[in-house]
Amino acid sequence: MAATLSLSPLVLVTPTSTNLANQREPRTKTMSKDSSPIATLKNCITLDEVKQLHCRVLKRGQNRDTSYVAKVISTCVEMGTFESLKYSQKDFDVFKNDCETSGTLFMYNFLIRGYSSVELGEEAILLYLELVGFGLLSDKFTFPFVLSASAKSLACSEGA
Repeated sequence: MAATLSLSPLVLVTPTSTNLANQREPRTKTMSKDSSPIATLKNCITLDEVKQLHCRVLKRGQNRDTSYVAKVISTCVEMGTFESLKYSQKDFDVFKNDCETSGTLFMYNFLIRGYSSVELGEEAILLYLELVGFGLLSDKFTFPFVLSASAKSLACSEGA
């Protein structure tokens, strides 16, 4: 029976063997001294790969780069797991404390979206309130996720 399957890129790179000895090494180990951390981060599939790369970036002292931190946050949020979301929140908090900044609207939007997508609406609303408290202006990307979070947490008065 000849059938053609159309697999997503994620399925194509996921190891099919359950034997731990045969699993591939994380691709982030190939990061050269001249590689851009952001470019390497695009190749990370698992949270462990993100953590390995992040550790190397911290050792090099490049962890204050706004673009890099935003990419870590977006990569972790896109993974869609509770663990990856908490990691991105921790990185965001460290960035805000180290750089004495409120973060960027992009970072807030991704985190709000992430919390909303894993049905942690209250955390998303708290982030939105923090964003407003720092005087950042929300945009057309912020409100749909805040409204979704409000609906999921049954905090409809917050979404108004």
